[in-house]
Amino acid sequence: MRLSASFKVLGALAYLALCTSAQSIDEMYSTPWDVKEFVKRSDPKIEFKEGKPVLASIDKNGDNPLTVGLNIVDSQYTQQMGGVGAGITDAVSIVLQDLKLDMPDVYDEIIHLLYSQSDEWIEKGGAGLNLARSPLGASDFSTELYSLEDSKTSQRVDLTKSKKLWQTLLDIQKVNPKIQFYFLLWSAPSWMKDNGKMTQGGHLIQDQSVDYEQLYAKYIVDALVGIDKMGIKPSYLSLQESPQHVDNVVPTMQMDAAQQARLAKLIKPMLEKVGLGDTKILTLEASWDTAEYAMKTYAEAGEVFSGVAWQGYTPQNGPQSQAAFTEKYPNAEVHFTEVTRVITDTPWNNLRNGASTILMGSIAYGTQNVLLWNAVLRYTDDQRSGTYPSLPHACKICQAPIMVFHNTLKHCSSTQKRFMLKGEKSPDYLALDSVQSLAADSTEDTTSSQLRIRGLRFGRDGKLGKRQSGDGTTPPNETSTYVKSSDFETLAHLSLAIRPRSASGVYGKRISSFTSEEVAFGKAKGRVMAQVFEVAVDENTSRFTCILFNWNDNNETVYEPVKTVISFRGKIAEVTTVPGLYTFSWEAESSKNQKRVLAPLEDIQAMARNYPH
Repeated sequence: MRLSASFKVLGALAYLALCTSAQSIDEMYSTPWDVKEFVKRSDPKIEFKEGKPVLASIDKNGDNPLTVGLNIVDSQYTQQMGGVGAGITDAVSIVLQDLKLDMPDVYDEIIHLLYSQSDEWIEKGGAGLNLARSPLGASDFSTELYSLEDSKTSQRVDLTKSKKLWQTLLDIQKVNPKIQFYFLLWSAPSWMKDNGKMTQGGHLIQDQSVDYEQLYAKYIVDALVGIDKMGIKPSYLSLQESPQHVDNVVPTMQMDAAQQARLAKLIKPMLEKVGLGDTKILTLEASWDTAEYAMKTYAEAGEVFSGVAWQGYTPQNGPQSQAAFTEKYPNAEVHFTEVTRVITDTPWNNLRNGASTILMGSIAYGTQNVLLWNAVLRYTDDQRSGTYPSLPHACKICQAPIMVFHNTLKHCSSTQKRFMLKGEKSPDYLALDSVQSLAADSTEDTTSSQLRIRGLRFGRDGKLGKRQSGDGTTPPNETSTYVKSSDFETLAHLSLAIRPRSASGVYGKRISSFTSEEVAFGKAKGRVMAQVFEVAVDENTSRFTCILFNWNDNNETVYEPVKTVISFRGKIAEVTTVPGLYTFSWEAESSKNQKRVLAPLEDIQAMARNYPH
């Protein structure tokens, strides 16, 4: 049966009407620069209407704010997103398991705020994370140097040194059964290394009579088998943290690209043999200045690697360093697995850095999964001047998405503090039963009648009261026991943008878009930046979500609003924001016949020229 031309036109018009009718932005999460709102949900009821797209920004004029265009090309997508998460280190598990013993309700609340994906906990301000990353053996956020096989004679993996870590992962998995676990190594056992130490770099021993690469591969696989038997299924494995880095304090080991490729070729069939063939091996696990390393390992063993793991500790190189790898290996998974902010910086500056380098930068260059380092840490004192636990001389000002207040856990804080700040010998913090013995070791006086420092209020019973802001109210990101930091904001905004909206559990796709600022200044640059995603709701409907980063703050001097004109399928919606981070969304007909294009799309000007006016 042949349709008439007029019927085809009517059908096309009906489809267009279906796509654009009753579209309105009905969900927004807001975090302005002054944190008066903290990932606050609202329904702004902003409708799409007739209007022209803005392809060139219009500067502020009198009472009219800077106007920026955000133009969406939903016929193209760049990458399938996979999830959001944080590191669960020894330090994190120490703080959390101590909290579980002392204040189980607060422990349960924190675990759910981080990892529950239920609508109930999202409504309560949860981040809905689905990824966790943990070291195999000691890292910078351990309390002592150790491996899982310290004895050369026994050559048996011993997982009992990290009991708190495994318990924490199991507890998280109960909250989110779909959690994916990353594991990585900071060093081989000292007896496998040519310097006999877990620090100061060193290499695997080269000995004609003993194949230490084979021993190391077996060590890694044995560890994963033991973890799997606990009910913790490894999803991703990285073979060496920062493989070219040398450090006198924290565990390190040098591993050139050729050796990492050989190890991956050894380990992959071993994993398949023990039933862990689904575990994906990632290369690199280092900062943007080591991009050539990833190119070399993939050239030698791309068939056994599943992707690359980037870290964000060299902003001078920047996320654009990901571009060459993504373009050469377009089917490789791209992960951003680590960066940590510091508490000495302002919350807004930390949020600016996270939004610009990760949410806007790294994702623009192909990143699919995003993780920060420690999920939870603890303040060292009432002034919030430091954080812990960590190795002696390791980072003492590193921030986590959730920071537990110093005096929340009275029974073990002084012992931890003595070790962390004075470098004394550590008790066995990693054993689950060690907490009981620490209670008698606390010598802190938490019974002062009324101590007020930087807004922290302690009552006569020594319990921490809510921090009061200047107007006498409690900041929206604080409770009496913990505070959610700017890192929580970074993770939450991304998670809320890409989280599954259907029973399929599939995360969103990043779809093509460009701002008028990018037309003028280049990819992922400008006073306003944005990422747009499409998340399936059902077979015919999607939720389109946008993370909008407004940093029109004139170098943190004058915080000026911006009107963003969003162009979508021939209609526009106007959103006005003060500097901050915003995630908003609307429902519409699912995109049809999408084509994947490589990220990033460098020729923004060409996109603008071809965009329907």
